[in-house]
Amino acid sequence: MVVVIISVLMGTVVLSFFGSDREQRLKTAAQRMTTAIELARQESLARNETWGIYVDVDSYSFAIYDEAKETWDETERRPFSRYNVEAGITLTVDGPSVPAAGSGLVDLSSSASLRRAPHVVIYASGEQTPFEAHWIPDWGVAGWTVFSDGIGRTRLVAIGDRG
Repeated sequence: MVVVIISVLMGTVVLSFFGSDREQRLKTAAQRMTTAIELARQESLARNETWGIYVDVDSYSFAIYDEAKETWDETERRPFSRYNVEAGITLTVDGPSVPAAGSGLVDLSSSASLRRAPHVVIYASGEQTPFEAHWIPDWGVAGWTVFSDGIGRTRLVAIGDRG
């Protein structure tokens, strides 16, 4: 009987440990995105370049706008290389899905250009399009939101904690 009780208790401790480890990895991944966006803003400002962020349900990546070719080129430089989200986490983004019509970054007469436009644009002035990126786990705990109003720093809050 004592062995059964100890086994049940050990199982509970092990499951708690692995659950909290998974939650910590989720938060760390969202923090990584927050930090990478702030670094991209600094790079954009220092190099006088326009950067963009593409968000998919299972990854995100950074791109730099090439004015001469009028294209967005995905960067593979660390820490801006494509980041694949861990299985069981869905990444969504809210906010303007394309740059403003007058920005000169998109030819609105071409649907191909619209498909290439990133979800978030970081301008050489240090400003960016406002956005919210939600990290939503499928294992029943609250996720995280990475967000910016476009002028202030990119921040991270637990989903539901933003007031």
